[in-house]
Amino acid sequence: MSDNYQAVSNCADIQTSKTGPLAGLRLLVKEMLDVRGLPTTAGHPSYAAWRGEVEAHAAPVARLLKAGARLVGKTHTHELAWGLTGINPYYGTPLNPLDPARIPGGSSSGSAVAAAAGLAELALGTDTAGSIRLPASLCGVWGLRPTWGLVDGQGAVPLAPSLDTIGLLCAEAGFLALGMGALLPRQKTREFKTVLLPMNDGDLLSHEAQAARLRLLTVLQGLGLEVQALTMPDMAWAAEIMRVIQGAEVLNSHQRWWSEQDVRLGEDVAGLRALASKFTVPQIGAAISNRHAYTRQLRAMLPEGALLLLASAPNVAPTLLEMQHPDTALDFRRKVLRLVAPASLAGLPALACPVFLKNGLSIGMQLMAGAGQDRSLLKLALAIAQSGRIYVD
Repeated sequence: MSDNYQAVSNCADIQTSKTGPLAGLRLLVKEMLDVRGLPTTAGHPSYAAWRGEVEAHAAPVARLLKAGARLVGKTHTHELAWGLTGINPYYGTPLNPLDPARIPGGSSSGSAVAAAAGLAELALGTDTAGSIRLPASLCGVWGLRPTWGLVDGQGAVPLAPSLDTIGLLCAEAGFLALGMGALLPRQKTREFKTVLLPMNDGDLLSHEAQAARLRLLTVLQGLGLEVQALTMPDMAWAAEIMRVIQGAEVLNSHQRWWSEQDVRLGEDVAGLRALASKFTVPQIGAAISNRHAYTRQLRAMLPEGALLLLASAPNVAPTLLEMQHPDTALDFRRKVLRLVAPASLAGLPALACPVFLKNGLSIGMQLMAGAGQDRSLLKLALAIAQSGRIYVD
């Protein structure tokens, strides 16, 4: 497989069935999921040896292979999947096909790039705190963060288990619907009637992001959905709750590896680890309690038949050069986490929908629904895609 985008870590050719709904479709797998016979690096050069020989496919990989997909390799990830840029100090940074000078987004960077570049129809990713939605937004592809717990995570490297989900990134909505159809349990599909539009997130969005959201809103109205404005529960509060819970769970997930080996982490992940190590037991307990309160508020806002429309990113992909400036990187991270935290905290499904600007860059939107409405979101994705790519006028 020719990879000019630095997205693929290992090539393979694995096919267990030549029949099924995914027959003929190529599959790439994020380095956070096991593939029998290939190392699982989790984006760090010492992790694979510590984890040992991989003797079985991760559950989502096995399901997609059983449905007929042909596995052609694995994709790079941000180190430990703990980061939003996709910049990896050990394996390099996958090149954003829309503009190689810009970050691809993380942590499912290689999967988003591979899907956008046409290296595979299906690319498995993980989403803990936006790691499918953000790279999908910045690379211009579709993606789904499923309802928490619906996709079997056996054989995946944990990051923060109460937030971790596994989904797909695809260049076309049709491929996303087919692939996720093989991963999700049966669900009753519903027609969405209302799209909820937050009125208190404008300070997070660039002019391009606001225009992209309005453009998708117009498409949804054309499909018969009515618009209803609302005020979101405090998104800064949500991001802070998630930061504490995620950090505490990451330390727990990797403590054994770190204690058994002298692991040197990249600068950004080492910084996150240092911050997380300072969380106190009362602070973590308060975050867990606040998470329950936030989840109740958010789920109450999403009755059956309602969608919540949020941006997946505050602006187009920043350049690699811009992200070297600490203030720029911090501001980008702060805004992204506020946008992605609601679905992550509440365990709700979120569809990443690409919207393109006239200059060819993308700012994706996320459509969030009630728990268990994943297949309804996929059905909506197909309806949205029928009119072709969405461009800002």
